Amino acid sequence: METRLDIKEAAVRERRVWVRLTRRCNNGCLFCLDADSLDGSAVPSEEVERLIRQGRADGGQRLILSGGEPTLHPDYLKFLALGKDLGYTWRQTVSNGRMFAYRKFADAAVEAGLCEATFSMHAHREDLFDRLVGVPGAFRQALAGLKNLVGRIVVNVDVVLSRMNLPFLREILDFYIGLGIHEFDLLHMVPFGRAWNENRELLFYDPAEMAPHFRRAFEVRKNRGVILWTNRLPARFLEGNEDLIQDPHKLHDEVRGRMAMFEAWRDRGELPICMGDRCPHCPMEGFCKALQESLTMSPPAPPQSRVSGGSAPDCLPAEKGVDLLLREMSSAEASQVTLVLPARDYLSEADEKDLDLPTLQELARVHGCRIAGIPPCLGGLAPGSGFVTDSCAAAIETLPFDAQGRLDLVAFTDWYIRNRCFVKSLRCSTCALDSTCKGLHITSARRFGLGVLAPVSTSSRD
Repeated sequence: METRLDIKEAAVRERRVWVRLTRRCNNGCLFCLDADSLDGSAVPSEEVERLIRQGRADGGQRLILSGGEPTLHPDYLKFLALGKDLGYTWRQTVSNGRMFAYRKFADAAVEAGLCEATFSMHAHREDLFDRLVGVPGAFRQALAGLKNLVGRIVVNVDVVLSRMNLPFLREILDFYIGLGIHEFDLLHMVPFGRAWNENRELLFYDPAEMAPHFRRAFEVRKNRGVILWTNRLPARFLEGNEDLIQDPHKLHDEVRGRMAMFEAWRDRGELPICMGDRCPHCPMEGFCKALQESLTMSPPAPPQSRVSGGSAPDCLPAEKGVDLLLREMSSAEASQVTLVLPARDYLSEADEKDLDLPTLQELARVHGCRIAGIPPCLGGLAPGSGFVTDSCAAAIETLPFDAQGRLDLVAFTDWYIRNRCFVKSLRCSTCALDSTCKGLHITSARRFGLGVLAPVSTSSRD
């Protein structure tokens, strides 16, 4: 039986083609991160068609039409039909839903090949919804559009989380569940566009302060068969709900959306204009810091994975079957082994290949091995031990430079996921090793849960 995690990993692996149709919208959302690029225009139809065809030629399976508001493009229905004719196995749109309130338009979209509609529905009450989207009557119209499609195609709901609606998140989910919606994407506020420039004090929130509202909302999954996704929500706030941690490979979508900016930074030294006060609120902060550091480096020689000077311990990946290798060694040999928990790209790969945490810890105890790739509180090597532990692999991966000596930004994103995506519990702030420990690799956090982390007190460290 397919699990929620199976569904989510399959979604990440699917070849998706996002095509933007417009730079206009008939809403004026307080939190719109795209407001600076909305000039009221529609992308020329020939350009949209070229992108749809190119995406399919490149192996695209799911076509996603977005905007601005995509349904405002005069050729929206034509693009759906083109995607169907080209053989995209799934055609989806992300919309505020208001155009679907017109029954003829909704019928035509379904007939043209629309398989799935993601409605942006940020509240369950007319007063709150219309205030958030800036248009009186928008709630009634969007709700009518949603009802015109439910039961005919797949319909799901996006909710942009803000200080204004988070206290009502459980009620929002319950409201739409009652209308037949069972899949939701909860989007963390990001510091761009109107959200940051005009409404930051009104909208931005401290996730720790809102934690009780998150926990109450997440309980809807217990008995209703509801699928929740989170988008950009910091993993440290999802302890106890680690299956909701966003797959780190979604970072590629963020990088692709800002590729011109990152290329200008790499090629001409032009710093992103967003750098500054907003960085602590941005989910890309860690990536940008790692990129800034990496851009100062020359193409390096492969680093060594062993302790410099003297004899170094042997390294073995902490994979299933390593116990057989340890049994073949003498006690003295086994005690010199370091078991390294790899940084896996995918959770399914880690589940299939690697030891679980209790087994890894027990092997280390029985054979006197050391462990790399997990924090000291779980039995891992302490920071500064001399062993290279900047990666969950046996060695730091060489930064991906291309033949021209430039950092390959796509490959760098994969490098970052494996070498820099580490997560801590909120409780780790009390740990004596907090300033030097990086926590669990994101895949291990999704696998073991953040609850396994046990902050080290100052007295126990001494």
